[in-house]
Parts: sequence; C-alpha cells; structure tokens
Amino acid sequence: ESAEHRAAVRTRMAHILAEADRYSEAADAIEPLIDTETGPDARANIATDYLRYLMLAGRFREAALTGERLAFDESLGRHGPSVLYATWLAQRPLGDRERIMATEARFLAEYPDHALGADLRYTAALDAIAAGNIELARRLLEEVQFKYPDSSLNKRAREIRASLGAGHAP
Repeated sequence: ESAEHRAAVRTRMAHILAEADRYSEAADAIEPLIDTETGPDARANIATDYLRYLMLAGRFREAALTGERLAFDESLGRHGPSVLYATWLAQRPLGDRERIMATEARFLAEYPDHALGADLRYTAALDAIAAGNIELARRLLEEVQFKYPDSSLNKRAREIRASLGAGHAP
C-alpha cells in the first residue's frame, strides 16, 4: 500500500467525518498528513482542510499556530494565500490584535490583488463599524469596491458605505 493511497484513504475518512459534523475528529484524522511528502496541490488541500476543520471544531489556537507555521512553507505555492487567510481567520477569535494585524499586513503585502483580500478588508470594515471607527470602515469598504471590483462583496460594501455616508449605522 503506497503512501499516496494511505493519504487518500485518510483524507476521505476526514471528509466523511466532517460531513457528519465531527470536525475535531476530522482534523485529528487528517493532521498526520500535514508534513508528509505529497504533491504541492495535495499538501495545500490537506493543509486548508485541516485548518478549516480545526476552526469548525473551535480549536482556533491550534489552527492559528499551525497556519502561522504553514504560511512560510513555499511548497504550498498558489495555495499560500488560502493558508494565510485561514490563519488570519483563526487568529481573530483569539483576540491577539498584534498577530492579527501582522498576518493581515503580510497577506496584503504578499498578495495585494488576490480575491481573498476583499474578504479580509470587508471583515476588517465590519470590525471597524462595531468598534465605532466609521471613518476607517468607510475607507476599507471603498477599498473593497475599487480594488476588488469583481468581488461578490462589492455590492454589500457599496450599500454599507452608502448607509455610513448617510450618517447612520448599516
């Protein structure tokens, strides 16, 4: 039985567990594959699935730490933005603003035109609204509108920005 076959079986088992909402078990099933020798696409898919399962299981600290480690792995290639974005998502519930801001800055510096940048900026805008920083929210929503014109969030960003411009919360 090849390592590739064992990885495929373990990955399928993790997906089945996840489909049954058993995310923690799915993460545990797929975790041994994170550092195994697989092709870059397979490894990136395993990494993003693992991070997603951890977050769905509420294991944010583990997801954030793993994501921070994986974010420097060049073998993830074109999947690097997804891993870095997932890391940012996992860091948010932990509340470590310094780490969150560092990951956000790194994402925007390394992948300035990546579509996930719109999600990142949109979420940051909602955070700014919740914190009462309306001016920052307007700027972030404007960035979503104009820097990411093809984003599915564009219409909602425009609507919220318009409501902020009218002087009331969305």
